[in-house]
Amino acid sequence: MIKACCVDRSWPATYSWPIAEQKERHRDPHQLPDPYGVTMRRKLLSVLTALALAAGGVVAVPAKPASAAIDWATIAAVYGYVQKAYGYWKALQGFLNSGGSSGLSLEQATHMIISEIQASRNEIVTHMTSIATADVRACTIHHVIEFADIERFNNQILQQWAQDATSCVTRISTVYTSLPANSYAAWNDLGAALGVVGPIALIARTRAGFGTDGLTDLLVQAFQRVAATFPVNCAVTPDGYNYPDEQWPSYPIYIFTSYQCYSAGAHQIPGAGASSGGGAWWQQHVYLDQNCRCASSHPDYTNIGGQNLIAATEARTARGIALDALEKLRRP
Repeated sequence: MIKACCVDRSWPATYSWPIAEQKERHRDPHQLPDPYGVTMRRKLLSVLTALALAAGGVVAVPAKPASAAIDWATIAAVYGYVQKAYGYWKALQGFLNSGGSSGLSLEQATHMIISEIQASRNEIVTHMTSIATADVRACTIHHVIEFADIERFNNQILQQWAQDATSCVTRISTVYTSLPANSYAAWNDLGAALGVVGPIALIARTRAGFGTDGLTDLLVQAFQRVAATFPVNCAVTPDGYNYPDEQWPSYPIYIFTSYQCYSAGAHQIPGAGASSGGGAWWQQHVYLDQNCRCASSHPDYTNIGGQNLIAATEARTARGIALDALEKLRRP
């Protein structure tokens, strides 16, 4: 569920222009206040705080999470691998269900997942090293590294390896549900691990002649849990105005407006949000409360200046991985 709200934010005295100057300044829609002043970080923090409190959370200054060292390029590479790997698994199901008339064969799907792992192996391993639980970290990295040799396994080794990969998935899911409240950084790492190991285990079980229905059901349940852990909250804020109603200039008024979306747990996960800004018309008497001035209509956060802020935010946490995997794992 996407929650949208307005957030009342105070600007420093340098932005509190006299009313006459405000009216003159905003008569021309192109004469807008500078949105990227020195107070932007303070303003963004206030938005994040308000969103967290609105969701019933407690905002604190946490210790540096284990995933803080993971840069966006690494996260994007892992996300890209997961999208393709589950896509190949879906194509294999199409092949098997159609009697080989469409999709990818088992050999083709295996080779393509191996290629994706090889292309992103360093990034995948780097991301997986942030997992705090030692055995989960070990089993994830182990199967990523060894999957390239799966075609060399004899039948006995292949069956044992497939069972081990299945055990790794179940272990990740179990640890996820056992963590205490507000473990967002750890949940995010484990959600990514499910995305990484899931298709490896599915392919291994298929090659070993094992069924995959039980594992598929487990992955669907686990990814549903991951997606629910990281809901996206969005807010729209008019910049530079924090006056009693009677002091506002005449309406409608065209001012610089900030749009922000943040994931739950953003205070633990660096970069778990997206924002955009631009001029917007605002109308009078459309308020959520006495001190909150809200746009005349709720903005479409999927299209703010051509940018989907919701999808961009989801892609920066395990929610994006979970939603993509769920779309490809669910049976027709």
